[in-house]
Amino acid sequence: MTTTTTSHGTYTHGTPRRTESGWTRVDQWEASEDGGGMIAADLFHCAGRDDDSAPHCIARSYVSTCSWCWLGYGHTEDEHARSVTAS
Repeated sequence: MTTTTTSHGTYTHGTPRRTESGWTRVDQWEASEDGGGMIAADLFHCAGRDDDSAPHCIARSYVSTCSWCWLGYGHTEDEHARSVTAS
């Protein structure tokens, strides 16, 4: 499994699955010590079955032409790039 570490914690990437709204995956998130070590699961929209890219940080890189950013939904870097290119 792939992991991504940020200043907020570590994401363990889930397996992308085809859903009615496209491809999604559920990543397990373990907060850094500053966040109390909390563990949660987050849903991310992704670009496809092979999307293993990091979660996109809306707070750091909001782009109004990305529909996922505009809606405030979790999405991966690859899906962010696809969404911006498609608009």
